[in-house]
Amino acid sequence: MRSTKWFARLHGNADMYLTAIGQRRIPYLSADALGERRDARVRRMVQHAAQYVPHYRDLFRARGIDPARIRTFVDLQQLPLLRKADVRANPNSFRSEAPVARYSIPFLTSGSSGAPLNVYHDPASLLANMAFGLRVRPLLERHGVNRAASRQLYIGYPGSTLQTVWRAHDEWAIAPMRPERCFVSLLEPIESVLSAINRFRPDVLYGYGTYLEHFARAVYSRGLFLHPPRAIVYGAEVMTEQGRRTIEHDLGIPVYSDYAAVEVFKLAFSCEANRGLHVHEDLSPTWIARANGHRANSGERGEVVVSNLVNHGTVLLNYCLGDVAAVSTTPCPCSRTLPMLTDLEGRVEDTIVLPDGRFLHPRAVWMIVRRRPSVIRYQLIQHSALSFELRLVTPDEATFAQVAPQISSDLEAIFGADSNVESTFHQDLPLGPGGKFRMVVALPSRVQ
Repeated sequence: MRSTKWFARLHGNADMYLTAIGQRRIPYLSADALGERRDARVRRMVQHAAQYVPHYRDLFRARGIDPARIRTFVDLQQLPLLRKADVRANPNSFRSEAPVARYSIPFLTSGSSGAPLNVYHDPASLLANMAFGLRVRPLLERHGVNRAASRQLYIGYPGSTLQTVWRAHDEWAIAPMRPERCFVSLLEPIESVLSAINRFRPDVLYGYGTYLEHFARAVYSRGLFLHPPRAIVYGAEVMTEQGRRTIEHDLGIPVYSDYAAVEVFKLAFSCEANRGLHVHEDLSPTWIARANGHRANSGERGEVVVSNLVNHGTVLLNYCLGDVAAVSTTPCPCSRTLPMLTDLEGRVEDTIVLPDGRFLHPRAVWMIVRRRPSVIRYQLIQHSALSFELRLVTPDEATFAQVAPQISSDLEAIFGADSNVESTFHQDLPLGPGGKFRMVVALPSRVQ
């Protein structure tokens, strides 16, 4: 077994270094060249799904679909739309049985729909994503960041997706140089986070869009000293334009967005022109669906639908992310030719502001709930400064009675001694307008 894994590691690294060749040029290829690369990946992934993935084997057989006839991205869009609930109902049916997926690593989604999901990524795809990262490296190099020798600080929660990716890279990648990395929990008070940044002096600061926005406003409004990183990269959520202005104009730090999800690690990124998000067309081609499932016109807002053509762990084709956006056909001044997403809406999360001045990101709540897999969905509502209602969906009331007291107690420990968290049992928690679901509903407040 050990020799088999070692061979898989060598093979994956060889592919990674071969894949790295020419990656910097890909964002500037012609539409025809990008389309050829994309469609070649479509054909390979569809054949893989037909041979190794139970869900697609059954789907093609039941509907009389010949996988060999799915040759382009347009053909791929004819497959049924796939939603998180479909995958969550039978997650193993989407896992590949191929040898390449043997050592796949599980990643737990944060449950932006309120219902978490385990998604597996094979090590070869994680290594390939390191090579694909060369496409965006010029953005950081503009600010003097040499990634191989850079210092990177990440503000997140223990066991987060990025931490798991970094651990996988440490285990699988054979690299002569690695960035120096530091992790800080978003549960820490702002003073502790600030102290860690000033002590480590990172070149690049990574984190959640909402958290970094609140953090920057607090630093600026309180006149606190922050050692300025050369760049800030946010993901997982959107950042408001006001938040971006605070960081870029008031603090003087350039900001970039890495649009990704647990289901799709390489989806899109912002550039120096900040006109939208450039989609990795050949890795995770994306289209916009209307409410009736039909393709939206250019510039028309709808649901983001993506196919991951890289990952062989959990295979997801025509997958609805739950975010809303539009596709722009306006050329970007940066000269990149990748398709662009604009007007991205979704994953805007409430931040809880406590009387002592602390602000807690929703991932702080998620850190506690995720330890209880019997919780199907949850929602925390802040009724007053220290009064909360925790709505839990569990298989039955007996399960609720078992897990609710401990979750409430753990949350009260975070919120403070005078806080109160009342738990209520629910058979379901309906989605909000536009199919959105807010896992945390906080009081309107401003961080000072």
